[in-house]
Amino acid sequence: MGGRNGHKKGGESKKKRGNKSGSRPRLRFKYGDRVLCSADDGFELGTVVRLWYDTEIDEDGVFQLGKPGLVVPYQILMDDGNLVFAPEDHDGYIRQSDAPPMPLEHPAGSRIEYKRGKMEDWRLGTVIAACADWADRGTAPYTIRDGDEDSCDFWGPKHFIRRAKLRFKIGDRIGMKMMNSGDYVPGTVVKLWPKNDFFAKGGMCLMR
Repeated sequence: MGGRNGHKKGGESKKKRGNKSGSRPRLRFKYGDRVLCSADDGFELGTVVRLWYDTEIDEDGVFQLGKPGLVVPYQILMDDGNLVFAPEDHDGYIRQSDAPPMPLEHPAGSRIEYKRGKMEDWRLGTVIAACADWADRGTAPYTIRDGDEDSCDFWGPKHFIRRAKLRFKIGDRIGMKMMNSGDYVPGTVVKLWPKNDFFAKGGMCLMR
């Protein structure tokens, strides 16, 4: 298997692995396919996120940002959050998995919690784009905004994204901080996740 985050393990030469020419055979897997990839401890699950990926690794196995280099069949986002690549479309590097592709369950505007890897903490975010035909278009199923940070693509897997949990339910008496005054005023929760964008962006609850 190729190295993590675009870097290559073992200093393998482009002459031995990859494809720099325009002659490209038909690949077995497509965008979004859940696959098994060769790793240190055997084969582990990941998602195909790029086809014919340019690793930017030169003839001597040196990574050079922004320069054309070794082109490999697949870049894969592993379930542990690491990006790797498969130097060949061969069962020794990448295999078919029975795991289903990422389903689209969270529409744009949804407040969600997501993880970037199995060892990462859950993060609160907002789905700003959900692409129904993402596998055919070669784009990520979700684009997520995390607070004030730039948006990021989210490829899955399914168990790394969930609807955000709220502390209160309808009917709860709460104190809510008013944006203008900064003071807390008493109120009652009457709706959860209102569709009004003004409220949804802040994850607020309506009161009466």
